Amino acid sequence: METTVLPGKNCKPRTAEAPQKPGKPFRWLPLLVAVLIVLLGGSEFWKQFYDDPGLDDAAVRAAEEEAEEVARRHEVWIQYVLIADYTMKRPCLRCPEGVEMVTVKAGEIYKYGITTQGRARYAADLYASLGVTFFEEYRGSYETCKRMEVSKIVAYRLLPQSFKIEVKLLRPPGNAYKS
Repeated sequence: METTVLPGKNCKPRTAEAPQKPGKPFRWLPLLVAVLIVLLGGSEFWKQFYDDPGLDDAAVRAAEEEAEEVARRHEVWIQYVLIADYTMKRPCLRCPEGVEMVTVKAGEIYKYGITTQGRARYAADLYASLGVTFFEEYRGSYETCKRMEVSKIVAYRLLPQSFKIEVKLLRPPGNAYKS
């Protein structure tokens, strides 16, 4: 015998059920993290950072003072040029193999560079032996001074003084390959 269900008699009225919330798969995660922190907090792993005998207060203060001095010293950079005082053969750091000296005339550029030390960048006897004078061209940040130095070194090939009797120079003779 077959029973049929008539609509309305044995059926429960349908009501809108609230959507079920998905389970929280990570609800224990904060508790797990807290337990790990407590366990690691007392372990020997952390003690190596706190009990370092090489880090006494005097050493830490000395290191901080040194870092501040380096930062002060490197706040202002100087872009400079070395100009020849008189005509003579000078060492050529950018010449092709076989050419070690090149004639640099009075008033010509020997080298572009950057420093934080000003004229003290080189010893006085080096200026005298090379016959050059230090001229400060710009003061500013490292990035700006380096950009100016590189642009001047690259533009050197366009100057008439780059055409030497011995060789055509693409860079000033006093600038080494890694500048």
